Amino acid sequence: MSDESFPCKTDDADPSSMQDSIRETVTHIRDDFNKARVCLSCGACTSRCELLDQREWDRRTIIALSLTYLNEALESADPALVLRRCMEEDVSFYSFFRTCSACDRCTAVCSEDLSMAAIWRRWRHIFAQIDILPECDVRIVSVDHTWDLFSAYRAVYGIDYSDLPLLNIAPVDAEDTVLPCGDDIMPSSDTRCEKTLFFPGCTLVSYVPELTRAAFNWLEERGPCLLATQCCGSPLVSAGREERADAWKCRILQEAVAQGVTRIVTVCPGCAGELARMATFVAPNIEFMAFPQMLLDADLRVDPRAVEPVPLAVADACHDRLSIHGSAIRMLLSDVPSVSCGCEGYNTFCCGAGGSVEPFDPECAHARARANMERAERSGARGLVVSCPTCSYTYSKELRALRNSEQVCLEGFHVYNYLELIFDWYIDWESVFSRLEMMWTGEYADWLAYQLL
Repeated sequence: MSDESFPCKTDDADPSSMQDSIRETVTHIRDDFNKARVCLSCGACTSRCELLDQREWDRRTIIALSLTYLNEALESADPALVLRRCMEEDVSFYSFFRTCSACDRCTAVCSEDLSMAAIWRRWRHIFAQIDILPECDVRIVSVDHTWDLFSAYRAVYGIDYSDLPLLNIAPVDAEDTVLPCGDDIMPSSDTRCEKTLFFPGCTLVSYVPELTRAAFNWLEERGPCLLATQCCGSPLVSAGREERADAWKCRILQEAVAQGVTRIVTVCPGCAGELARMATFVAPNIEFMAFPQMLLDADLRVDPRAVEPVPLAVADACHDRLSIHGSAIRMLLSDVPSVSCGCEGYNTFCCGAGGSVEPFDPECAHARARANMERAERSGARGLVVSCPTCSYTYSKELRALRNSEQVCLEGFHVYNYLELIFDWYIDWESVFSRLEMMWTGEYADWLAYQLL
């Protein structure tokens, strides 16, 4: 999206109750910004982010602009209208927070440890309150409700886990709706024994049931286990609904404790981060374990005879800057010819999915995915291994788009989630993408449009 176009709503003033809520939010955020530690303008963050570099900004610039707009809003009778006008006049500021993926690559080099993601979350929340985040962006990722893109996909294609012991949580709107077939709950008959909760994340549990079941069965062989079909709530944060996301995470963790869970095993580093932050407050005794580390501790390794072409490179997720998942995956691949692509730990780049950038600026999101795969290819890798299923989805989608456009780049390049290599079961992303497209044109199209759009 260019800086010349701006999807800003300019209706009459909101009802007074909404204005009071917006004023309270703006006051709180302004006070937080005023109390924040001062940016030294050292330029380290600017050099790490193309969005900052293009604008010649640093965190000090962003805070100064933020305070200007927030103070102007608080001086008016209609803060929402003023903020909408400010964003319309300074589209570069608005587009920064719509194309920022909150990957915190800039924060990783900040000597003052000033988090850009924290500022991003605050502005996304304001955008939602003043109606400049499209409602359809929110409804399709309302993962705390019965129907979102993931639960709808499972229902349409009959992806059902009701034969497994599931984490029993009703969506927040369950009183008014019927649960999808894949979420029929099998309550645990014994909450006294200590259980492991397997949290595969919404992408894996929805689109790749075969790998989800393989991983769950492996865990269940080692002790009592529950499967979570829920999302961690991260999409709600990107949509500016952080309070809803926090309430949902709290609900997940409290129900997990009630059902005897003492350990949560995660595939996705993003899920681990979101849930672990909330667990500090509501479930401090729950242990979190990265699934690749468990596989490593069980002396599993990827069979080099099952991987072709090689060498492979591992790209950490931006939620895994300490490379907890990534380091374990590299050890799982210790017998496989591998190279470093530089996308690890401190230097990790976003895959393009972070921050739900694609609905606003598709080319920006696609470029990020392409850039990471091209970095790996330049390092000599013929395949990229990732921990996060959403990263796997995003890279595979970009590869598909490139091949369909007949662009001569990344030919013969492969992307794997590490679980594919461990369990020797490979994701048919072409089938997944075709199914996603058919959802909106087939017999369920009208129903989906009603529920999600």
